[in-house]
Amino acid sequence: MEEDSNLIKKRIIGLIIGLASLGLVILFGTFGYMYIEKWDFLTSFFWSVITLSTVGYGVPKNKVMTSADYIFIISLIVIGISIFLYTLGNIASFLFDGDLRRYSRIRKKMKKMENLKDHCIIAGGRRGIGKYVAIQLAINKYPFVFVARDKDYVEDARSSLIKYMDEKDFYYIVGDITTDESILLKAGIKNAKSIVIALTDDSLNVHVSLIARSMNKSINIISEALEEPVIKRLNYAGANSVISPVEIAASRMASLVFDPSLRSFTEIVHKNENIELKSAEIPVSTNSKMIGKTIQEIKISENTGLILIAIRRGDEVIFNPPVSTKIEMGMTLIVMGNNDSQFANLKMI
Repeated sequence: MEEDSNLIKKRIIGLIIGLASLGLVILFGTFGYMYIEKWDFLTSFFWSVITLSTVGYGVPKNKVMTSADYIFIISLIVIGISIFLYTLGNIASFLFDGDLRRYSRIRKKMKKMENLKDHCIIAGGRRGIGKYVAIQLAINKYPFVFVARDKDYVEDARSSLIKYMDEKDFYYIVGDITTDESILLKAGIKNAKSIVIALTDDSLNVHVSLIARSMNKSINIISEALEEPVIKRLNYAGANSVISPVEIAASRMASLVFDPSLRSFTEIVHKNENIELKSAEIPVSTNSKMIGKTIQEIKISENTGLILIAIRRGDEVIFNPPVSTKIEMGMTLIVMGNNDSQFANLKMI
């Protein structure tokens, strides 16, 4: 989007240069007539415009043409026509190639991107993780800005995403965030809720994590780590969560060695486009009516349709908690459902 905008801006600049050059040629002709013919400014300006317009004119009465006259007029016509054709080409291209409409559409889209709040920024590399994160966010209608330095990768992501979202809601920037920090600002990092960093090199992931944390102290940074030793460095750099695809893949493969028929629930969900499933962490607030009651008394599933997966209490996580577990202030309920209204209903209990 940014690259398309820059291309159109270059065409606009070319148009401005052409018009400015045409104006300069008219002034050149005006001052040339004033110097050679000793005419006043208005007369010289008139004959300069007449000459450049190629409407044709006769030599003024009692005017004897000199070699200087011939050379000057010929030069003025050749230069003027060349610049006129260049400017006309730019105008035609801008109007008839759809540049004006496209520029207006891109500016409107960039304005909407700048006004995004609580969105996610995806910094993706060529290996595809960024694209698949974007697909999951699109399925769940979560706003995001896709950032990559490879235009072909952005186009590949766009072609995959149009099945899950309206193309006008696909916000992207083509650029290298490792060398141009302004790209993160354009992606709205100040108002972003989270950033997913999945670049092609661990050192780049660390670098971008540092930049993101310095720009937004409260942003949730989720970074990929290709090598295990880098995990600590990413945590030091400000990453809230570090994911190791190698470790996850190894664990999954080992599980299939023990039980070849095993298919995880999440794998089934991700591969079935007809199943829309979301998970969320709901903190228990100080004024929550759930405090002091057991899970059995709250009846989360019956009242909201949600599935209670686990309860987090500080660093402790209790998976599939017993129904006798009492809810305490400061706990976080980890639940799963298929629409936002279910999560809203739980918060109101």
